[in-house]
Amino acid sequence: MGCFWPIYYSTAVFFNIALGAFYLFTDPTDSVKKMIPFPVLIQYALILIQLIRDKKHPYHHGYTLLTSLMVTYAWIYSIWSDRSITIFLIIGFVVLAGLCFVIKEQRRVLLLLQLTFFSLFFIGHVVGEDYYEVAFLLDGLAVYYIGAKTKSLLQKFIGITSYSLASLVIVFMRNINDPFSFETFQWLIVIVSFVAITYVASRYEKTNKGSFLAFISFVSTALLLAFSTEFTLAAVKHLEPQQQRLILTFVWMFLAVLAIVVGLTKRFSIAKYAGVGMLMLTLLKLVFYDLPFIPIPLRAVLFIALGIVGLGVSRAFYKRKE
Repeated sequence: MGCFWPIYYSTAVFFNIALGAFYLFTDPTDSVKKMIPFPVLIQYALILIQLIRDKKHPYHHGYTLLTSLMVTYAWIYSIWSDRSITIFLIIGFVVLAGLCFVIKEQRRVLLLLQLTFFSLFFIGHVVGEDYYEVAFLLDGLAVYYIGAKTKSLLQKFIGITSYSLASLVIVFMRNINDPFSFETFQWLIVIVSFVAITYVASRYEKTNKGSFLAFISFVSTALLLAFSTEFTLAAVKHLEPQQQRLILTFVWMFLAVLAIVVGLTKRFSIAKYAGVGMLMLTLLKLVFYDLPFIPIPLRAVLFIALGIVGLGVSRAFYKRKE
């Protein structure tokens, strides 16, 4: 069987080269152009059938099928109408989802990979631009979960890449100008999904616990502080800058205490470390950023509040150790 694999692969390649040459050099009519994707679709279906039938060489067919999907979608996207593309994506997704319930073992993993690309193509084609980030973020989370559960490195890579890129766009490009806005919803989705993806990673991945906790604590601290800053400043934008700084400092302090309390009572160490980090950043913000703009009486109030919080936190840590 091994001597046939080069023929198997080269046939798939040269078939598309021949179609490409026909498309570029014969100047076909519109009706003929619309028929060009059908042979490619048939080729994709035949490779899919071969993947289902051949239990001995699933990866040979699986990765050929993945390449065929890319080429097939390129043909369909460049020639067919939006409606026809949507129908193709829906039918393909439903067929592959049904096969995933029937097919077992390695072939299911390869079919799930196909399903992943169908979902990405569907989001890119159907979802409106305003909802791209949320859709790709949630899809990335689902794909990463499936990859972690099935131990598929490629699936996990696709999932974490989609999730990370969508999250970065929201965090760095979606500023909150109104506290009750779609941007606020996007930020909340990022925070909740980060908790979810952290849970999945801690359950299915073998990582160094210390390094993992340090990384998660750093990212969660940065996310909470960035969101609280954006949301608070949007909510108090009608106030004087001096009052805005003061309120933001108290918000940071409240979040730090809340995170530490959750970490101590629920034994959720990530929240505890994130809270300590937020408390330190609040102190640095107060000393190096707020002091020149805050009157002396308010400075005294802030330092007293921080002192009380510090004493309470140290006491709580001491009691926990006992």
